[in-house]
Amino acid sequence: MESFERLYNEYSTDIYKYVYYKTGNKWDAEDVVSDTFRKAFVNFPGLRNDQNVRSWLMTIARNTLIDHFRRRKNFVSLEDAGEFLMVPDSILMQLEREFDNERLKFALNRLPEDERVIVNLKYLQGLKYREIGDMIGKSEETAKMKSYRALRKLRKWLGGLDINSDRIALAN
Repeated sequence: MESFERLYNEYSTDIYKYVYYKTGNKWDAEDVVSDTFRKAFVNFPGLRNDQNVRSWLMTIARNTLIDHFRRRKNFVSLEDAGEFLMVPDSILMQLEREFDNERLKFALNRLPEDERVIVNLKYLQGLKYREIGDMIGKSEETAKMKSYRALRKLRKWLGGLDINSDRIALAN
């Protein structure tokens, strides 16, 4: 049990980010991640010592996502020039997310190098401003200020796009 708890603590964030990217919302992501780790727990005793744990979990997550989308089968109807067209929600959401992520990548690359480094350290690595300041040889307040300015620029360049740590992580 203790080793499964360690496995969960080590890989749950990676699995969540992968699933969140695919589902596009935290509620479905949390459900799929929960189901993924439930399946992993059931099959944990059969895990071979030479097996790559991360790959094993990602495979379970991928299969759980497939099951999730099969169960869901939500469709959005569109009428275009008198024709009735069915487009799955998941495809529309994925296209929108991919477009938004590309916009965010472009905007992140427009930032000055020092601000881009701080954004990456804060939102990708999850470091505290004090740790960032130590790493870049600046004060905690300077790191906060540069992060705030960078996010303000990103919001201005991206209009209404919601910018949060998950979105920044997915764009990189």
